[in-house]
Amino acid sequence: MEFTKVQEIELPAAFDAHVHLRDGDMSKLITPTIREGGVNQVYVMPNLVPPITTVQQCLDYRDRLRAIEPNVDYLMSLYLHESITPETIREAKKVGITGVKSYPAGVTTVSFCIPISYHCI
Repeated sequence: MEFTKVQEIELPAAFDAHVHLRDGDMSKLITPTIREGGVNQVYVMPNLVPPITTVQQCLDYRDRLRAIEPNVDYLMSLYLHESITPETIREAKKVGITGVKSYPAGVTTVSFCIPISYHCI
């Protein structure tokens, strides 16, 4: 194929592996820009206020995001916390939650909210 004859190249939609979609009014502003930016799958960060630390919180958050923009594949994550047990991880996997995000204390948004000892996990 000669590139001088190519009239158009169509790229598939992209994957964004690190998005902060926030919540409430901010989420309503940010979430529609996913598709506008040519992305159709995102890995959603859980550091809301309060952070997403339970499976139910995560599913509720995904539902809120889908209500704003249903044409995106939201890969959801939990905020690593001492309350996260192996059973929590198994339950999360069963319902399609993709991962768990660690936020070392004091280095990013909400990381001061829930101190964690990695020795307990």
